[in-house]
Amino acid sequence: MLQQPSRSTTGRLRHFAYFFISLFVLSGCKDTPEPSVQTTPVVTVIDVNDVTVTPSKDYVARTQAINTVNLRPRVAGYLTEQLFTEGSFVKKGQLLFNIDPAEFVIALNKAQAQLDIDKTKALESQSDLKRGKELIAKKLISQESYGKLISTAQQDSATVEAAKAVLAQAKLDLSYTRITAPFDGMIGLVNYSLGSFVNSSDSKPLATITSIDPAYVTFPVSEQDFFNYFSMSDHIEVLKKRLSLRLTLADGSKYAHTGTLDFIDPQVNEQTDTVTLRAVIPNPENKLRPGMYTTVQVSDTQKKTLPAIPQIAIQHGKNGPFVYIVKEGKALKRNIKPGPAEGIQQTVTDGVNKGDKVIVQGFLNVRNRKKVDTVEAVIDEHNNIIQKKPPQDENNTAVHHKGSKRKKL
Repeated sequence: MLQQPSRSTTGRLRHFAYFFISLFVLSGCKDTPEPSVQTTPVVTVIDVNDVTVTPSKDYVARTQAINTVNLRPRVAGYLTEQLFTEGSFVKKGQLLFNIDPAEFVIALNKAQAQLDIDKTKALESQSDLKRGKELIAKKLISQESYGKLISTAQQDSATVEAAKAVLAQAKLDLSYTRITAPFDGMIGLVNYSLGSFVNSSDSKPLATITSIDPAYVTFPVSEQDFFNYFSMSDHIEVLKKRLSLRLTLADGSKYAHTGTLDFIDPQVNEQTDTVTLRAVIPNPENKLRPGMYTTVQVSDTQKKTLPAIPQIAIQHGKNGPFVYIVKEGKALKRNIKPGPAEGIQQTVTDGVNKGDKVIVQGFLNVRNRKKVDTVEAVIDEHNNIIQKKPPQDENNTAVHHKGSKRKKL
């Protein structure tokens, strides 16, 4: 006996049938998609204006002492006195060390005594020669005897000169027992204790003295920067007057004094392709110490007028930085050479000019030499882009630039 399907099973079958019929109907009723409409990109542009700047560039620099001397004894002896405090300032000619002078005083006295003896002998030989001249004139002595008198007088005179040299050396050696500062500066640690026997062949100096004021600041510049500076002048005296150098210290503070360029290395460093420049800078407050790393800003004192654009307008490609300007309704790519930054703006030495309209927004669909619509804007002091109000026509209807034409909205 066949069993009749239940009412619930029949209902489910009916629902499945309706579902598949609906899918079939919907698939047959799809509209044919309309072709997409290509629109012209809308970009925001600003006018390029000129600004007056003092061109400058920062370099990593190191401070150096103009003079650094290792103090070494020039005579051997025992160190008897140290007449300064380590790490203090000393003046040129100030007495720093004493070496025991006793044996040098003895040598000096001996040399003085020998000179006195030699002078006496020389006087006697000169007196004998004078008498010999009288006797030879009267033919009372032979020519041979007279010749011996001349020879003896000359030898005794030479002996006196030698004795004078020995005495001068003895005086010099005695002076070397007093070691003085060769220039104003700061003196470091002493390497020997009092009572130590020191001589000129010791491996360590007695101490090191370093000049403080003024100081050197050396820094490397690229070959390109080197040529840029020399395009101003090929004479260092002109560059000294034209370039101003200011330091920024490690704590971020600006150093109070300006430096003057005084040396340009005649060779290019083959490892880094840089040229070393050196400046002299005052250091009266002793803030600069030799060996410090600092930042030096080199500025051209002759101001320049350059076009300036916002930083946000600059893009970077394989050929360097570039911008898009809009001309005759088309976006045109322009490679640029950035100059010194001026606040929130970037000056440009090549690539754009005053009056150009540079794109600052809407880069996504921009292509070189393709049409764009533009919206005029300005940049405020906070680097915000503020769109200008579009001009109104006679019906008080706003108009916007589309290419090189205006379109009513």
